[in-house]
Amino acid sequence: MSEKEYKQMMSRGMALLKRGYAVDAVFCFEEIIEKFGRNAGALSWLGVSLARAKGDLKTAEKLCIEAIKRAVFRGEYYRNLAVVYIVWQKKSKAVLVIKKGLRIDRNNRQLIKELKRLGMRKRRSIPFLSRSNPLNKYYGLAKSKLSVRDK
Repeated sequence: MSEKEYKQMMSRGMALLKRGYAVDAVFCFEEIIEKFGRNAGALSWLGVSLARAKGDLKTAEKLCIEAIKRAVFRGEYYRNLAVVYIVWQKKSKAVLVIKKGLRIDRNNRQLIKELKRLGMRKRRSIPFLSRSNPLNKYYGLAKSKLSVRDK
């Protein structure tokens, strides 16, 4: 099998996923793995496809983690794992994975864009108290109502 054929199949799978045909993308990435072996790219994108298509989130997470272990310095694989966590409604894990990816690939636009999309929490009103502390919680609410900003 040629490198050209691999790239064409990967492009096809990613295009299917982008257009919302996650089930078809699963078959495409499984075919790539069958033909070319368990390479990081196919594993990572298969993970995203599985999460979106079947909701098989445990398997999707394992595939994305395996892809990251095989290619630690590829920022897009961290983003793919974050997407799985977002589908799984685990925003805090997604943010942690994106931050880890940005430590490795600082200029990765996809990771930066995804982090901005997820949003960042503001600093705690009283830093030495936990977020769940009622004093911190209500003081923060009062500050936001009065539009007092921290610098």
